[in-house]
Amino acid sequence: MAANTAHLSETERKRYLQKTAIIGCDPYLLPLTLFCPLKSAKRLPQLTFPDIYIYLIHNPSPYTGDSLKAFKSTDAYQYSVAGWVNDTNIWHLETKNIFVITGHVNHSQALNRKATCPWIVVQEIGTVVMAHCTCMAGLGEVCSHAAALMFTVLAAVDKREGQTCTEKPCAWTKPSMKKVKYDKLSNIFAKQEQETQDHLQHMRPSTDEFKFFCEQLHQSEDQEAKPKKSAILSVIEGHSLRYMPKTVQLDLPTPLITLYASTRLEMDLPALLEEGAKIFEKLHLTPEQMGSRKRGHWQRVVPDGDARSPCRPQRCSIRAAY
Repeated sequence: MAANTAHLSETERKRYLQKTAIIGCDPYLLPLTLFCPLKSAKRLPQLTFPDIYIYLIHNPSPYTGDSLKAFKSTDAYQYSVAGWVNDTNIWHLETKNIFVITGHVNHSQALNRKATCPWIVVQEIGTVVMAHCTCMAGLGEVCSHAAALMFTVLAAVDKREGQTCTEKPCAWTKPSMKKVKYDKLSNIFAKQEQETQDHLQHMRPSTDEFKFFCEQLHQSEDQEAKPKKSAILSVIEGHSLRYMPKTVQLDLPTPLITLYASTRLEMDLPALLEEGAKIFEKLHLTPEQMGSRKRGHWQRVVPDGDARSPCRPQRCSIRAAY
């Protein structure tokens, strides 16, 4: 018998042997190679809080047959929250459909003492079968340390069940099961590229379909109260002219502000008049620029009050030409 149970009396030892007979072995004597850490266990019992409550409150005592009613042990979840439950390991006994969970739990009133060593047995469906602990109340099988181990397992189950599909391994990217034949590397890439092009060919619209789409997009803009130009039409033939700057579309003359030269500030009046006559001889305005536009059209081309715009003096000079 293990050192953890050597101090038991005859009656207590008999009860302990009954519990180990159900498992088929003594959990304290099992090698650690049979166990795996609780956090990395692939399978866990379907333990729920009602299972823990039924065991702590309504489970019959092995000595008296009455309900245990260990209401105080239901607060043992605080042990798990406080981090007093450590070294939790689990062993799945598949032949009997049970899990054996062991761990170390600190004392609540004496933190410097050696931690207790409880173990519990839980069925696969979540029913708590029995428990044991090395503390003074451990023989009652419902001590706070055993209950804290139950709540630790419950937290692990809740975390496992509450995981999203991307947190689980290979849940959102399941591997393909089709057989892949070996081939030259160049042929593999050539086939993949051809398959991609064939797949995209069905998705690519025809020339007439794309032209019809652009026409519909243009018509939808004209129907709106405040139309906004779609950027895609600026690179489509037949619609890109609408995106040309106004100065290019209207073929405006050269702004008069470009005639400014600091050297003319030092000229006297006769020389300045002679220079002006030369400039006006070189200045050419087409009839379209001078007479075919309605008066005031230039005001819509260039916003008022923009001192930085080079077309502001030009607009004034054109109005003066009228």
